[in-house]
Amino acid sequence: MAANSIPFVNELIYGDMGSAELGASAHLPSSGLNHLRWTLQFIPNLGTTTVTGQQFLSHHLDYMLASYEEWRSKYFLPPVRPWNGLDMYPGMGLPEGPILPVTLSGGAFPAGWTLDDLGNAVRNYYKETRHYFGGTEMNQDEVKTPYSHRYWAFMKWVSDLRKRLLGEPVLPVSAVYDKDGIVLSEKDFTDIFYMVHHVWHPSGPIGSGWTTPTPYFKTSVGQHIGKKEISRTQVGAEFFAFHRDHLELFDRWLARTNQEAVQSHNCCAHDTGGGGLPPAGVEADTSGNPLVDWAASSTNPPVNFSPVHNTLWNGDLHEFPNLGLMGQLFALDNNQFTQINVLLDDGITEWMDTGYHAEGHILNGDLIDAVTNNHVPRFFAWHGFIDDLWSKRRPDFNALDFVLSTNATFPSPQVLTILRDLNTNTDTVEPSNAISGINLANGQGTLNLKVNVRTDPFGRSLNLKITCDVIRENVSNTPVISITRNLTITTAQQNVDRIEQFVFDGSAGTLDISGEGPFIQDNLLFSPTATGFKNSVIRITAHLSCDQQANGSIASAAGTLSSSGITVTGTGTSFNQFNQGDLLRANGQVRAIATINSNTSITLLEAFVPNLPAGSAYTRIDGFDFEKVIELPLIQEKQAPEITTYLNRSSFSKDQVDAVASGGQSVFDDSFYVILQDRTSRAATIVWPAEVEPQLKNLIAPPVYGAGIYTDVAHQPLIEFQDLMGTPVPATDIQVSITSINSESPGLHPAIPQRITYTCQVIFPAATTLFAGMVAGDLKDLKLVVTATDRCGNRVVDDSKRVRLQINANPYMLDGPTSWLSVDTRVFKIQQGQTKFGVAAGWTDPNAFIQQVIANLRTGHGTAGGETFDALTQDEAASALEYSTTVNGITYYNFALAKMQCQSVTGATGVRATFRLFRWGTANVEFDNTLAYRTAASGIGLLGRTSTNELASIPFFAEPRVSVSTDMNTQSDPANLFNFGPFGGGDDVSFFGAYLDINQSTNRFPNTYTGDGGFGGTLFSIRNLLLGNHQCMIVEVVYTGDPTVNGATPGTSDNLSQRNLLIVQTANPGDEITRTVQHLFNIDLARKRKCEHEIDDDMDHGTHDHELDTSKTNTSTRKQIAARYRSCPHHRPREGWARTICTTWKRGGLRSSRNSWRKRCTRFTRRWKPGKNGNSMPSSGKPEQVLTNWFFSGTTFQKIRSSMYISPVCR
Repeated sequence: MAANSIPFVNELIYGDMGSAELGASAHLPSSGLNHLRWTLQFIPNLGTTTVTGQQFLSHHLDYMLASYEEWRSKYFLPPVRPWNGLDMYPGMGLPEGPILPVTLSGGAFPAGWTLDDLGNAVRNYYKETRHYFGGTEMNQDEVKTPYSHRYWAFMKWVSDLRKRLLGEPVLPVSAVYDKDGIVLSEKDFTDIFYMVHHVWHPSGPIGSGWTTPTPYFKTSVGQHIGKKEISRTQVGAEFFAFHRDHLELFDRWLARTNQEAVQSHNCCAHDTGGGGLPPAGVEADTSGNPLVDWAASSTNPPVNFSPVHNTLWNGDLHEFPNLGLMGQLFALDNNQFTQINVLLDDGITEWMDTGYHAEGHILNGDLIDAVTNNHVPRFFAWHGFIDDLWSKRRPDFNALDFVLSTNATFPSPQVLTILRDLNTNTDTVEPSNAISGINLANGQGTLNLKVNVRTDPFGRSLNLKITCDVIRENVSNTPVISITRNLTITTAQQNVDRIEQFVFDGSAGTLDISGEGPFIQDNLLFSPTATGFKNSVIRITAHLSCDQQANGSIASAAGTLSSSGITVTGTGTSFNQFNQGDLLRANGQVRAIATINSNTSITLLEAFVPNLPAGSAYTRIDGFDFEKVIELPLIQEKQAPEITTYLNRSSFSKDQVDAVASGGQSVFDDSFYVILQDRTSRAATIVWPAEVEPQLKNLIAPPVYGAGIYTDVAHQPLIEFQDLMGTPVPATDIQVSITSINSESPGLHPAIPQRITYTCQVIFPAATTLFAGMVAGDLKDLKLVVTATDRCGNRVVDDSKRVRLQINANPYMLDGPTSWLSVDTRVFKIQQGQTKFGVAAGWTDPNAFIQQVIANLRTGHGTAGGETFDALTQDEAASALEYSTTVNGITYYNFALAKMQCQSVTGATGVRATFRLFRWGTANVEFDNTLAYRTAASGIGLLGRTSTNELASIPFFAEPRVSVSTDMNTQSDPANLFNFGPFGGGDDVSFFGAYLDINQSTNRFPNTYTGDGGFGGTLFSIRNLLLGNHQCMIVEVVYTGDPTVNGATPGTSDNLSQRNLLIVQTANPGDEITRTVQHLFNIDLARKRKCEHEIDDDMDHGTHDHELDTSKTNTSTRKQIAARYRSCPHHRPREGWARTICTTWKRGGLRSSRNSWRKRCTRFTRRWKPGKNGNSMPSSGKPEQVLTNWFFSGTTFQKIRSSMYISPVCR
């Protein structure tokens, strides 16, 4: 079930307090009062309020915020991020906002402060925040403030303040991003989105405004630029079109987290009868929506969400001859041109319900501020109602969609792919019955289109023009084939499904200039292997219009026309009888009149192409037409999959092979994980206007579909061993087979790029000769070669991985399928003196504790004191480490453990485990024993450094550290040295550990250094050296008989195991440094200097996860587009990836308020735009220093496995 925030917040404010939605999980207030009733009882806005600070906190945090966060958790929505009320108008330049009280600004709380003190300070600051600079979306109506995303962010910040005061843990909450870089956190997104809305409204010089429409739209939606300023009706029509597109982008964003499109709602109530005034001191609307009957009760007034409205806008709007005339009366604000009156049916009375747009805003405190109201989902509900007005007056479709040749529903996503099977050298088309009679050799075939025209509201016949364009985007956007069909849809044919067939049979008009049809294949041969369509898309443009006016009459259109650009000259015409904004049809094209200059001269908004010759006939049609565009992508994929191979086992020894031999062979399960990532790219580069907001590009652009990867056994990759000369190793010596195939998102359509993981088993037959001639100390490398092919025949070979053979014993650690979350490493924190793993209570020495834990686990083979190593949680949140030395007077220590195994008939003596924490900001984890993995002659780890002598890694031990004045080469660590004995037929297992003194304040090491100590100069504690950098723990197997080679990584060596850490600081009521939190995890650092790991490269998959093909139109109804968008598998949650004015208003009495609203709307210059930090890829628009987390919906945040990194400071 999709989430919908507005109904839930309705219940928190006015209704059942969320009990119906949340059931037993509801956080019902102890007062038993919803937000409205609580506000009326306590009137917290008054200086004389009786509400205590603790009551204020309890209401807003324990009831409101707790309920809201519970609701968000139910639907796996991104968590609420804290906001302190500053930077009230983000992106406008210098941050601004109310003055943050010193007591709340992040320093130490005043001595002796209580919850009452905190609550009172917050209440006063909250009031100042709501009233800042004359108001924001949180001003005017304190009852409706929770409709704003920023209310919840503010209360989250307050919640963190309370936790600090109480000494409770404060976990940071980072911005959450989708796979293609779209921010999913509500406040963060609306901080961006509001900027491209308010800038559209203010009036600029006549002739100014945007010049290039946003790609795939007909307006400037998503651009930092104002509207066009051409004429009164142009602005009126653009008002509807721009906001329609703005709503469309918002609905797409909601679909990213499986939220419903915002429902349409009339937010006016002034036209339904008055309800009195709210009690004195209560800042609340009198005539907004919902309609509160203040006169009925001062403590529990009735609330009506659907009052009966009484305006002309509730009619069929037949009085308006065109959209521009309707728009310029509906939205009077910021239209600098002279108002044009529209008469009612009596021909005398003027339309009276003007300016309804502004009324819906100024009568609702959460909607009144034109700059910041995009932080409120109800803004989009109000504009959804406005869009419905346009929809009910115009013609429209019930359905316009591709169907299969059987007329059955075309599977989603609608895409056509040539599947190449190189096993059988055959090509087939998917879906198999999509195109009747398809012939890939000549491109012929028949495409079926389902059309259902909605019943015209005025009972008229409609004109339907359908154009089918075949486009080869890598050449140009000019169609290579174009077929146009003009139909008359009578009233009897409306609301009825009809199938339109576009038959490409080789006849005139159905072939391109080369004599080929639209479905021509670009490669019929099987060498080279890849194939696809020559053309990239079939685009259907369907245009509805009507020759009759709403009253059934035919508008006069005397004379003939000629045109030159946008200037039209008439002969025998009477243009003065026309309306500005009317639509003319000539030469099969429809154009709108911008201005009427004389009876024989008009100016158009868009020119006829080509120009009309003298004597051209024309028709003046109804001024409400409708255009819808859908597309069928034709896959042209020419990118082979990307191969990533993780070596869970990177080396095999003869000793090991002999030890596990059974039944004539030695079997090693889960030895490798081969991951194929489907790749794709757009057929042509999008030319973006400079003013487009970079962080919205992937909401604007259509998806790019790929070839897909086969997931069946018959088409699995070929994985084999070769010697270094490239000669395949015979199966009698070694075999590798795939034992399981796992899709990143099972059930996802293959055209949507994703990862496929293949788990591999290695078998050594008893008769293997691979170790022949080798002696102790010898090393032999084999190439692991992976050959993979996608469904269109794009083939790739990767032979970059090396598997080592040796004679000596092979101690190892396993990673599992995720190399940076090794299954053989664990971390935990513990209170001083707490019993664990058989260590008795009362201990005080952390080094002695971990040494005893190691000994106990070894004795118990992984079990000690009734606890097991394997039972230690691998979950990052559950195993979070502690930066604070003490919490509420209790001392905390952090520790790491590792499990090492050895399969041997001879044993291995002198095997050591070395624990290191890497600073991600300065280092990568590629093995280099001269830099980050420096080791003493004893095998004990030294400080690691970069090539510029900057500290890169810090070793940790079970033994106490040597003093800062002592050479680290003298460090001992006997507990982490072990001798494996012979253990044929199975694994000998041992355990190792280290005390992670990351929360200690002792100054130990410099930031840059040479030598190994003692160290002089400025020294820092380990805590401060790691602060602000990623903490990645690497455990190294140090054994002379099995050395780690330079260049190895945890993903390619079983001598290295990586675990990325989550380290938090439990809040203390002290200085800011004691509240700094590090919260970083799930990063694959295995690639040299990239450090953004495999996943980051693949997150874009070209560009996808954006929209459905209906996005090409700027006029489709919201419900239809939202439904199609959400049905697209791109936008479904993927399993396993992580996620006023207190006055009674009357018609005609709003002029002063409209002026006030206009001032707010024009407060910021229309010429402002943000800095452009990059392109539309995942990091676009984010400051270079910002650390961000990536989210994939459909799972809890604790289960996210493809994350980036999270910002380190919790405010």
